[in-house]
Amino acid sequence: MTLHRVRHTYDPARPFVPWLRAVSQRRAIDAMRSHGRHRTREVHAPLVYESQPDPAATAAQELERCDEAHDLNAAVAELPEGQHQAVEELALRERSLEEAAASTGRTAGALKVNLHRALKALRARLAKGDGNDA
Repeated sequence: MTLHRVRHTYDPARPFVPWLRAVSQRRAIDAMRSHGRHRTREVHAPLVYESQPDPAATAAQELERCDEAHDLNAAVAELPEGQHQAVEELALRERSLEEAAASTGRTAGALKVNLHRALKALRARLAKGDGNDA
């Protein structure tokens, strides 16, 4: 393919073999450079894995996650009924708008509005809670 791409550079008045040698040498140099770039980014170092912390959650992280889940559940429970239903159906049960509308008897547009308002209220409540804990 390389020869086809650079054939326009060949001058028929000059010898063919030196032109071919120059093209193939330059192509080989390009391949070595590319291989060298890959080797500098990819390092085989199995001992590095031993020095990394375990990705499993520690007891403190698990406790914090449980506290955050409790705070979120409490905040969702305090939402007005329409917003609570929208969060429950769309976010927690992961239903589609059509499924949620059929089960709640509300329109898809009303569910979208309620979900948007609920998320805004939850963000405000949880952000305020973060400021009080510090």
